[in-house]
This record gives sequence, structure tokens and C-alpha cells, in this order.
Amino acid sequence: MSALHGIWRTLDLAPTGDTAAIRKAYARALKTFDMDEEPARYIALREARDAAIAQAPYFDADTPLEEEEEEEEDWVTADALPAADAVDLPDWEERWSEEDLAEDPRWQPETPGTPPVDPGEEHDAAAQDHVAAMQEHYDAVLAMLFPGDERGNQSLDRIAASVLAEHVTILLTDPRLEELVFHAEAERWFAHVIASSPLRSDPILTQVIGHFGWLASRGRIDQSPAVAAVVARYDALVFVTELQNRKHPLHNAWLELRKPAFENSRKSFGVRGSKVRELLGLIRTHHPTLEPQLDTWRVALWEKPSGISLGWGNIGIGLWLIFMVVRLISYGADPAPPAIAPPPVAAQYLSPEIMLDPMLTDLGGSALTLDTMRDKNPKLHQQLRTNWTLAIENGKAPSAFVNDMRDLLIERYSAGVRRAPHDILVDLARLRLDKARLLRVRGWEACDDFFQRGIEPPAWLNADMPGRRKALIARVLLEVDGDAFAAPPSNTFKVDGAIVDAASKRAGIPRADFVKAMVAKGTAENRCKTATALLETALMLPGKQGDLILRNL
Repeated sequence: MSALHGIWRTLDLAPTGDTAAIRKAYARALKTFDMDEEPARYIALREARDAAIAQAPYFDADTPLEEEEEEEEDWVTADALPAADAVDLPDWEERWSEEDLAEDPRWQPETPGTPPVDPGEEHDAAAQDHVAAMQEHYDAVLAMLFPGDERGNQSLDRIAASVLAEHVTILLTDPRLEELVFHAEAERWFAHVIASSPLRSDPILTQVIGHFGWLASRGRIDQSPAVAAVVARYDALVFVTELQNRKHPLHNAWLELRKPAFENSRKSFGVRGSKVRELLGLIRTHHPTLEPQLDTWRVALWEKPSGISLGWGNIGIGLWLIFMVVRLISYGADPAPPAIAPPPVAAQYLSPEIMLDPMLTDLGGSALTLDTMRDKNPKLHQQLRTNWTLAIENGKAPSAFVNDMRDLLIERYSAGVRRAPHDILVDLARLRLDKARLLRVRGWEACDDFFQRGIEPPAWLNADMPGRRKALIARVLLEVDGDAFAAPPSNTFKVDGAIVDAASKRAGIPRADFVKAMVAKGTAENRCKTATALLETALMLPGKQGDLILRNL
């Protein structure tokens, strides 16, 4: 093959009419340099890509550029529901094949740099242009958040932060976000990207959290660890904003702990030790991500015991203590016992059962303890005990260890639901239906908020529902493999036309309105009725057919 020239040399690609190959070459080349530092190279690369795509129709490729997709067979048996055409929900079937995922390292599971796009599928010209445009914005976001050098630990300047926010604004207005599967993939992508890029992603934190409504799911058992990390960082930034207010009672303590200190530095005059200790307690308990922002020398200065000085104040206190001891002795009372220094962190650790069982029963009720876990899920039991040993060896605070194990169990529960057997999925669906019917009494908006954002005010539910929820959590953790490294089930979610017909009839909604509600359009009433009818219909289907819907709703 002769040497490459012109646009093909820029793309590092042999001349071809395969537009998918051209876009892959463009994406591959884009990762080899920093577009902010080499704007001319970036412009040349874009122009080369556009010119190559314009020339594509004039090439004689070995295989046709556009192939008709094979029709998939309906997976609903003829006698299950009346036959009908499948609902053509936009782009729900436009997903990468397993072969594509295996070949392209950007699409491996749990990789933050995996944009939720589908460039491997054939589209019409307008759709191709839209996908390519969105891909450029995803690539730009990744390039700014993960520069691959020492800047990765530095905040963005004002101009760069504005450019990043502009890219994200465009991505969040992508019409494909109205589709359930694409919306879920985009949400997962944003969560992992932001959670993996602290400081640099702070300018878009509020924007993305508000778009996906993550604050409404704060503290819920089914909130993903990545979303929980993003929300925790948001809460920490809000806390910092409050501390920067001069009227805040901990403002001086915050300034003190951030002031650079050295070996011979002393505590600042006028800062109260009780406020410093209170602030350290709040940070370590609720906002541990803020501790790296404190000066370690300054923190150590406040944490180590102070030496005894002979100032007039101390002399006065000493005389007062002597007077009180003499007075107590004169009345025949024993003097107060000497103060005992608190034991080191490791000595505060109790047995795993004493430390973890309260947290376990808070999550899963009385059925979830270390003893039951040892019998029913020995793998998870051993993992908790190993983490307990490591936490002692590393000097981790007991409260931090318990919180870490709670996060671990929440993550395993979320993964376990995706692999749960039919009987657990049925019980979960029935609980959701019972909640939805109660909330519907409060109005269609309350029911819709429950299905769309998981909002369920306890005062509006029956008293037995928290117990039912805990029992299901215990069953998932004890009976299902929630290992994050196990292969997850497919995310493909296609609702067959026969099921749509049956569910829309059950909901009493015209089919067209029902389909709109399935992609979060229409009125709150229709969305509530649609979600309820889909769950009810799924419970009537054979196991495999119904489970596909129950796992994804």
C-alpha cells in the first residue's frame, strides 16, 4: 500500500467509503493530542473527517454501506397475548452488538470514558450527522476532564469551565435522552465520569444533578455508588459555601484548618478549640472528601495534646482545683478519678457482629445479620470480615468502616436486583404496585413522582411497607450474587407490540398516548397509568417474558 496523503494521512486511515470506519479513525486520532493546546490540529482533523465522509459515496466498498436490518422474531407466544406490531420506540434497538463491545475498549463495563452513543449502526444522513455531532461533544468532555497529565488534579479555569458547561448543555438537550434505554445509559455515563473527575467536573455538578434529579434519590438503597459519590460531593461543596460565610459559627475554624502550617507553627489566636473539633467531626462523619483540603500540619497541631504552661490563668485554675480537693477530703469524699486518655482507633474496634449487625438490620430487618449471612451467603460474609480486618490494620475510624460497608451492600443490592430470580422480581413489583396505588390517591403527580424519581413520602404509605422493603433487601443480599465483577445481564429493553396492546387496553389509554407515556411524555396521569399497567401485565406473563420488563421498569 502506498503512503497515505492528504486527509487520509491526517486520519491515519486508508481511503475508504465506510463512514463508520472514518468516524472511528477520527475518534482514535482525537485521543492522541490535547485539542485545547493544539486547536489548529483539531480543526484540521475535523475538516479531514468531513471531507472523507463527503467522498464516501464515491467509493466502491467491498460491502454495501447500508444494509437492511433483519427483523427480530416476536418473543411473545401466540397464545399469550393477541398478536400486534411491535412499538417502534426510537433507537431502542440501535445498540452495539456483543462483538462490537468486545472489540472497542471504550465500551467495556464501568469505564467512565464510554459515551452512551451508537455510531456502529446505520442511520439516514441527518441521524448520522447528529450522532457524529454528539460524539464530538462527548469526546470534548472526556478530553477536558481527563487530560492525562498533572492537570487531572487541578481545577478548570473560568474559560475552560464555561466551555465544559457549554458541551454538557448540548449533550443534555439531545432528543435521544427521551428514550428510556439511552437515558439510562447517559445517566450512568455522566455519573461515572463526574465521580471519577473531582475538582475538574465541579463546574457541571449542579447542572447534571439537576437534570437527572439525583438529589431526590439521596440515601435510597437503589442509588448507584457513582451517583451517591456525586451527590456526596455536591453536599460537600454546599457545606463549603456555607462555611465561607463570615457569619457561620465554624467560619474561623474552617479558615484555621486550611491555613498552611509548619513544624514550629502555633494555633491561631482567637479560634476556639471546640469549634475546630466540631468542624473536624462534621467533615470526617458527613463530608470526608473535604479533609484533603485541610492542612495536615495544622490539623495535627490542633489534635495533639497541648503542653502545660505556667501562665496566670493556669495558676489560678490550679489553685482552684487544690481548694476543691481539700474541701472534698474535709467532707470525707473521694477525689475525682484521673482522666483516662481515649484509646487508639484500633482499640475501639469491637467484634464484626457488634459493629455491623445494627447497620445490617437497619437495611434488611431482623433477617439480615452476620450469622444468617454466614449460612446463606458465605462469600459476602467473608468479604465483610476481611474488610473488618483490613480496616483495623489501616487505622480506619470505626464509623467510616461501617459507612463503607453500608455503601458496599447498597452496591451489591443494586447489582443483585438485576440478577434476581423470578419470585423476588414478582415480590418487588407487587410492593411497587401497592405503593403506586396508595400514592395515586394523593394525586397523579404523586404517583408519577414515585415512578419517575422514586419519591415516596413515608406518611403516605402503609406502616407495613418499610418492613416489606427490608425483607426484600435481605433476600437479595442473602440469595443473589451481587458481585460487581460478575457479568451483568443485558440492558436491552424492548416491549413487544402484543404487550403494549394488552397493557394500553388495561390502562384504558389510547395506544398512541400509551407509547408516549412509555418514553416519559404526556400527562402525569397517563405516565402513572402506563407504568402501573406495564407492571400488572408483566406479572401475568410467563417468567422470562415478564422478567425482562420487571428488571427494567
